[in-house]
Amino acid sequence: MQKIFPWRRDRMPRSAAQDPSLVLERLRQVDIFQGLGEDDVHAIFKMVTVRECVRGTVFFTPEDPSERLYILKYGRVELYRLTPSGKRLVTRRIGPGTVFGEMSLLGQGMTGTFAEAVEPTLVCVATREDVVGFLKQRPDVALRLLEAMGQRLRTLEEQLEH
Repeated sequence: MQKIFPWRRDRMPRSAAQDPSLVLERLRQVDIFQGLGEDDVHAIFKMVTVRECVRGTVFFTPEDPSERLYILKYGRVELYRLTPSGKRLVTRRIGPGTVFGEMSLLGQGMTGTFAEAVEPTLVCVATREDVVGFLKQRPDVALRLLEAMGQRLRTLEEQLEH
């Protein structure tokens, strides 16, 4: 049975993987946060909840109305849909330094999509309110997020073409 990601605002006990200096360094490696100053990276760190997850952890399901942004620090996550026959159709494989769930922040939702850890992961999670507030202060990061989403859309269109 799959484990559903626990959505509590409280933080888990700190481990070596959740060391603030290590997480801050990993945030700097995420494409949309590159070039940010130390104060901005600290502001992002304060708004996220850091979780270590085991393989099989489900971050969201088609029924999940949550609006969260995920930053994968290590591990792998698959986004998939279920076919009418119940087969898993993987639409995207996500690796470290990748942001996912961003469509729900824009009111698009992740209709029909599951996100599941396929190996142990460390993920940072931020609420819609936190992300929108930050993006209002830093429109350059909002632009990078849009560019990343545009690139993903182009990739999907190319895959559909083939």
